[in-house]
Amino acid sequence: MKKTQPDNLQFVFACLITHSKWIYLVREDYQLLMQFFTLSDYDYHLFYCFMQTNFDKLLTSALLAEEKRWREMLTAIPYTVSTFYYKKLKNYWEQYLKSISLIEFIPATPIHESINFLVFLLKHPLDLAIRPIVEYEYSRNVTRAFDISPEQKDNYTKFNHINLTIAELPFYQAQLNPSFITNEYHTALTKILAADTSDASPDYIGFFKHLQTGKAVSLFLNNSSFTLLNSIPSHPSLSSLIHWLNHAAHLDPAHAIKAIKKFHKDSIILLTHLA
Repeated sequence: MKKTQPDNLQFVFACLITHSKWIYLVREDYQLLMQFFTLSDYDYHLFYCFMQTNFDKLLTSALLAEEKRWREMLTAIPYTVSTFYYKKLKNYWEQYLKSISLIEFIPATPIHESINFLVFLLKHPLDLAIRPIVEYEYSRNVTRAFDISPEQKDNYTKFNHINLTIAELPFYQAQLNPSFITNEYHTALTKILAADTSDASPDYIGFFKHLQTGKAVSLFLNNSSFTLLNSIPSHPSLSSLIHWLNHAAHLDPAHAIKAIKKFHKDSIILLTHLA
C-alpha cells in the first residue's frame, strides 16, 4: 500500500550510504527510488540535485563503510577465513552485499553480520570439506549472539544446586537451554577442533550459551547424549523422560539421571519444579 506521508530525505540518504550497489543503480534510473520511498516533488528535486554534484562523495563513503564491515566481519569467522582463498571469500561478500535490499537494516554487530553472511554462503554449493566448517561457525555465532533473558538466568540459578533422587523425578521437568543447537560431527572439523582422540569419535557437536556466565560453549555428543537431549521437549516430567529413555532408547536409568545432573550443572538443561 502506498504511503500517504513522504519519507524523510535524511532517511533516504541513510539507506543509500550503506548500499553502494543502489547508489549506482539510482544514479542510472532515479525512478528506482520510488520503489522504496515516497518523496515529495520538492525532496525529489533536492535529491536529484544532490546526486548530480555529490555522487562521487556518496559512493566513496558507501564503499568505505562496506569495506569496514568486511574487515570487522572477518574477525567473527576465523575458521571460515582459514578454509577459503581470500579473493574467493571476498567475491562471496560482494555478492552478499548485492543481495541486500536498499531498505534492509544493516546488522548491528560483526557477529550478526557474520550470521547473515554465513547463511548466504551456505546457499551456495560448497566443497564437502568446507561446508561443515561453515555450518560449525554459523552455529557457533548464532549461539554467541543469543540474548539470555533475566528470567532464564534466574530460573537456572534458582535450581542449579538440586541433587536429584529417583523419588523427586515426578516433581521436576527438564527444559533445554533455549540457545542449545546441534550439528552432526564431520571429520573435516578435525582441522579446526581438538577432538578427544582417546574416545570414539563424537557423533554431534552441541552449542549453547551458559545461562550464568554468558559464555558461548561447544561440546561433543555421542548418540546417547543426543537422544537424551532431543527427547526432553516431549516429556512433561523427569520420570516420564527417564522411563522413555529406558524402554525406547535402552538407556540405563542410573546413567540417564547422572547425565541429566551433569547437563544441568553445565547449563545445557534447566529444571523447573512442577506445581
